[in-house]
Amino acid sequence: MTIRFILVLLALGPALTAATEFYSWHGYDTRLVERGRLEVSLHHRLRTRHELQYLDQARFGSIARWNEKRFSILAGFYLQPQQIHEQDWTPGRRVFGGIEVPVQLGSRIVLSSRLVAERHMSTGRPDYARYRTSERVVFGAGRFRPFIQNELLAVKQGF
Repeated sequence: MTIRFILVLLALGPALTAATEFYSWHGYDTRLVERGRLEVSLHHRLRTRHELQYLDQARFGSIARWNEKRFSILAGFYLQPQQIHEQDWTPGRRVFGGIEVPVQLGSRIVLSSRLVAERHMSTGRPDYARYRTSERVVFGAGRFRPFIQNELLAVKQGF
């Protein structure tokens, strides 16, 4: 299933690029601690923008999870340098906390819903709070696990 999914994405890539703006998002998590229900991971993410012309964000930090049977409580911190405009970097930091609920859809497919409150600081504008809800479908069970994700963000100015 995973190989077919990747091949479909590769085949559709040129059509998607022609139809809309194309971004890339490369994430990598490394589990550092796993003791009982506690899990601590190191998170790293790179994003490109404007048809892959420049690096938009390089984010790294830690995420701690307390895993219960039906949900996980999570909290974390990111250092988040980003380009609001090309060649204009701002340092950025983010703290967050929330809850995640996974649902097993098959032996190798998991749907997970997450609700998180975030505080963004030193982003080149006044500090602000943001609330994020997301749904992610993860495919596979190995080290390489592609996913599809949808997010809705709310800030003081609206969604």
